Amino acid sequence: MDAASALPDVRFGPRLDVRPGAVVLAMDSVRFRYPQGGGVDDLSMTVREGETVALLGRNGAGKSTALRLCVGLLAPQGGTVRLRGQDPSALGPQAVSRRAALLFQDPDDQIFNPRVDDEIGWALKVRGVPPEERSARSAAVMAELGLTRHASTHPHELSRSTRQLMALASALVTDPAVLFLDEPTTALDGPTVALALAAVERRRIAGAAVVVVTHDPRVASGWADRTVHIEDGRVLAL
Repeated sequence: MDAASALPDVRFGPRLDVRPGAVVLAMDSVRFRYPQGGGVDDLSMTVREGETVALLGRNGAGKSTALRLCVGLLAPQGGTVRLRGQDPSALGPQAVSRRAALLFQDPDDQIFNPRVDDEIGWALKVRGVPPEERSARSAAVMAELGLTRHASTHPHELSRSTRQLMALASALVTDPAVLFLDEPTTALDGPTVALALAAVERRRIAGAAVVVVTHDPRVASGWADRTVHIEDGRVLAL
């Protein structure tokens, strides 16, 4: 049985309740300011296994900055971030990738391989996953997201929405404990939104935590367990 078929069959709609597990992300009074202005101030929140948290707020509120702090792409200038108990900015990219995956808002920011299947399997290759297993896991995720026919295509020949699905597949293939998604439904239509969110939902049911930045009301009100409102780098409401 492949990785995708071993997961529950979930359709976008009513969600299966999962009892939240251990805390996998803890941000305590986190501060980070860019030299040109903007960032986050006194940001605190926790996320548990099996939970989906939506980060809401206007453009420039600090949501994407928060995600980058969560995976160690930025180091806090004050306060603490703990990803499964450790500081992600001190772990290094490979160690973080064993705990979490980040989907960027623009998929082109994370594409650098000449084939779709190579792009999706890249994180597994970096980890040293054997080629046969890497190929099987990549094929399973491509089938799950309707990408199989694009396996040998150059990513930049794909439509914007298909590149978005490919970037999501690149995050899902590692089976991360925490998924950080920055506007994952951008450029997707109704059916592909359902396809993408169902794939993420399968991981949540299996125990992953999901943190999603979104302006999509379908995601915020119909899919997330709870919302965190951020404005000017601060949490306004949980």
